[in-house]
Amino acid sequence: MELINVASAKAIWLINATDMNPKGLRILPQLTDALVENYDFDDTPDPQPGQNGIKLKEGMFDKEGQVYRVGLEIYDDGFVAESAHSTDLTEAFMLHALEWAKVNFPIRFEPHFVWRKMYYSEIVVRFSSPLAAACSALAEFSQVLSQSPAAPGTDGYMLTALTFSARTPPAGANPKTVVIERRVNSGPDANMFYCKAPVKTDEFIKLLENFDDLLSGSKAPIQGTH
Repeated sequence: MELINVASAKAIWLINATDMNPKGLRILPQLTDALVENYDFDDTPDPQPGQNGIKLKEGMFDKEGQVYRVGLEIYDDGFVAESAHSTDLTEAFMLHALEWAKVNFPIRFEPHFVWRKMYYSEIVVRFSSPLAAACSALAEFSQVLSQSPAAPGTDGYMLTALTFSARTPPAGANPKTVVIERRVNSGPDANMFYCKAPVKTDEFIKLLENFDDLLSGSKAPIQGTH
């Protein structure tokens, strides 16, 4: 498998904002302006009626001499940060921003303030084998479709997407899904796929590498870890 790019690596930290601002000071406007200046975010537009949260885009984060594009969203119940590198890098940026804010503003932050963390990774890969290799029945059904009345006007059918969902969706929450689908504007022979999952980027890459090995029949499946 070849990693083409990381489209998005999001980290979400849920936190009670009142813990960070126990005196109830009005600091968000000044903090937003300072974040824009310190991390070179695009200027924020004027807030719109009903707007929920502050969204900062196209910022820069310098880590070990490398400059990465980052984004940050600030809400009453937490933060959403994003990069196009990895969720580890995204979290490093978020922690850096919080520590910087502690020094420059009258706010508090301790790691235990975060009561839940979530991750979402979206990456583009090129698999070694066609997706239909996952199951001979899928490949055979593609041939059936290609010879059916649905085929005229097309150059035939092929498997282009797979979705894996939790067997039992969590109550009151969106089901966790892993999606593998052919990338838009990519030819069928390119074998390039857009993949997304609610996991850390490095873990997702390992899972897709295992899937690629299974497609090519070169490796037995590994057991998942929690």
